[in-house]
Amino acid sequence: EEDDIRCVVKDLVETHKFTDIALWGRSMGSVACVRLASQGTEIPPPPFQNPPDYETWSPEELLELLEDLGGKSELFFNRKQNDGFYENGDPLKMTPEEKEALINEIIRVSAEQEKKEKDQTKGAKPTYMSAVKALILDSPYADLWQVSKHIIEHYKLMLPQFVLRTVANTGLPVIRTSVMSQIPEFDIKAMEIVTAARKCKIPAIFLHAKQDNLIPWQQSETVYSAYGVPEPS
Repeated sequence: EEDDIRCVVKDLVETHKFTDIALWGRSMGSVACVRLASQGTEIPPPPFQNPPDYETWSPEELLELLEDLGGKSELFFNRKQNDGFYENGDPLKMTPEEKEALINEIIRVSAEQEKKEKDQTKGAKPTYMSAVKALILDSPYADLWQVSKHIIEHYKLMLPQFVLRTVANTGLPVIRTSVMSQIPEFDIKAMEIVTAARKCKIPAIFLHAKQDNLIPWQQSETVYSAYGVPEPS
């Protein structure tokens, strides 16, 4: 969601020429706003970006990617104009050595592009994130793990106790393990927002109904108390 916000803000500023933007987010959306704002006006890369498993890609996909990156696919495959990556209608075949060389070239070209982009932005003035002038934070939570347990507790009158115990003791850990198997850096048990809130400098308005049964209002109060307040030394 942080990446979604980043893309929207960039488009509003660079395409539609907006200069003053307020971000409104509810629940997880408000948490995403805080996490993004905690990084200041710099333009950080996506926080969770696992390298692609190129071994599972087809030769056609790898060649297309190399071309998209500005590399020279003809070094690995000479094709006639408009023939695509097929010979006589059959998928392109590569030896393991040829495919490995192609993957290494993609990695090399990607690294060169990344370095070039960093060099171009080094010392540059903040761009689109500096257009974000305020946040409207509706029902943010301070600790995702605690909120998840609260939601389970909320349904105690609707579901049998053994179901709730199973979900709390087995379901949540299984979900946590499943998420971390896909994104090792993302641990829902460690997903607290207070640390990020302390780093924020953008003015913010907090909204939270005391009758909220999904996210306790005390969660917002915790984030509010930490917002813009540096960690005690």
